[in-house]
Amino acid sequence: MSEERDPPLDLVERRMRPGEFSEAGFLGAHERLRDVQDADARTLASLHIAATALASRLERLLVRALEVKRNAATIDGFRVQLRRYKGFQPCPFAPQPFEMPCPGPGDRRLASVDWTIRHLANGARMTGPGLIAHLIGAHGFFEGFESPYRVDPRELAMLLGMTGAPGAS
Repeated sequence: MSEERDPPLDLVERRMRPGEFSEAGFLGAHERLRDVQDADARTLASLHIAATALASRLERLLVRALEVKRNAATIDGFRVQLRRYKGFQPCPFAPQPFEMPCPGPGDRRLASVDWTIRHLANGARMTGPGLIAHLIGAHGFFEGFESPYRVDPRELAMLLGMTGAPGAS
């Protein structure tokens, strides 16, 4: 069995540009992946939250909603709406993105959904792609600051009640 190696950083960044793996892109045209990851890591450190913990909490909520087999579900004080697609979004970090899924955490079924989550107690609301649970947990990546699919780590932590924000648990 051959051991998969991480693709070079410049290849991953090319895959993330608008029009490559995504029409809108995972990164803006001139953003640098490491700069975005470093900024998000600093945000998480200031919140005392690990990317893996945040990704795990989001993934559990999304998987439970997916298993309801409806477009919307109320789960643990959240209203979760899913938009399902027939195809899937490949991970741009994967050594062979179209042949096999990226190794690491994340339920692969989520790569074919977009979500909207609303916190029922405080009304906070966010949207994002299902693949983000994997991107956060495996790669510490919340998408670029210029990407329309970016999920801000501070806002996500507040939404999911992982900070001292109103409605936090």
